[in-house]
Amino acid sequence: MKLASLIEQRRVLCGAQASDYSEAKKALLRLLEENEGIKPEPLLAALAEREQLASTIVAPGVAFPHARVGDLTDFHLLVATFPQGFSAPGADEPVRFVVMFLMPEGASNLYLKSMSAMAQVLAQPGALEKIVAAKDENELIEFFAATGVTVKDVVTAQDVMDKNPPFVNPWSTLREVADLMVKSHSSCLPVVNDKNEYLGMVDAADLLKVGLPDYLLSMGSVAFLSNFEPFGDLLKQEQSLTVESLIREDGIIFMTHTPMIVVASKLVREGCRSAPVLEEKKLAGIISTLDFVHKVVRA
Repeated sequence: MKLASLIEQRRVLCGAQASDYSEAKKALLRLLEENEGIKPEPLLAALAEREQLASTIVAPGVAFPHARVGDLTDFHLLVATFPQGFSAPGADEPVRFVVMFLMPEGASNLYLKSMSAMAQVLAQPGALEKIVAAKDENELIEFFAATGVTVKDVVTAQDVMDKNPPFVNPWSTLREVADLMVKSHSSCLPVVNDKNEYLGMVDAADLLKVGLPDYLLSMGSVAFLSNFEPFGDLLKQEQSLTVESLIREDGIIFMTHTPMIVVASKLVREGCRSAPVLEEKKLAGIISTLDFVHKVVRA
């Protein structure tokens, strides 16, 4: 199914104006009220509730407001361009393109598939400028048709993963690793070379081992050493030692085309919180159990 087939003329606004994000969403919801008699109030409430969890600003100038609504029976995709832009919480620049996804309770697959397809279009060079420049609804729909982008049949790791995860290199110092773990709130980081080829992972536990003498790790109990100050070696060597000696090459790895159900099942079965996602040999992203909560359970 082509993405353009989901974009109906009656659900498209071109050249709209809004003073803020709230006004922009109301402009889109008026399309549903005028064409299908769907009242906007419960939809606005559901959208606001979703945005309390996380921002729906997905890229510079682009917003993807979305929500599940109990009273809906069908999936709705609404599109609007705002050439003059408007300010929105969490946006670094004025938002000029809004895609709204509304779905019934319990539904997520078509939303994830269509959102992934829309992101694929926006990743093309100059796509946002061409979208905003569309003179009317027909021209905008024709643009999406010309891209040839399709909505996939299966939701994959690529649709759920974090596409811009923090990472380190083999030559990164332990200090740089520790700093990045703190900054990104990550206890495990992928390691890549200068070609972005995946080499393995480095875990916070591996970092701590540097600061604990080997004899301590072999002891059954260390309670009697309560006054011992650990991590002295780590603090002394964190600027000279590199990640290279700590890389873990084992562990779960997924490919971008791995079906979502396979990813979720394996993460749960293996008791793993996150895993790298590769495109051939290169790191494409990181997928975690929390990503499923954010993008599927609380979409």
